[in-house]
Amino acid sequence: MHKICQELQISFEEYLYNILKKRKNLMVYEGIRDGLDEDIKCKYFYSNPYDAFEYVTIDIFKCPKKYRCMIKI
Repeated sequence: MHKICQELQISFEEYLYNILKKRKNLMVYEGIRDGLDEDIKCKYFYSNPYDAFEYVTIDIFKCPKKYRCMIKI
């Protein structure tokens, strides 16, 4: 089950990145080196270039062996 979970998470991350990569205001944070918590694998932040109060944050959590993958949008 864990291996399937990882495969789904990786393909979902690639799918998300392919959708968001053409956006001008996209910021991608990856891991602890970018100041993220230990349980967050990566974070996508996109803000509307015309209205700073319109934004989307997507956190992708690491998948522990005994838990399901968690994605918070």
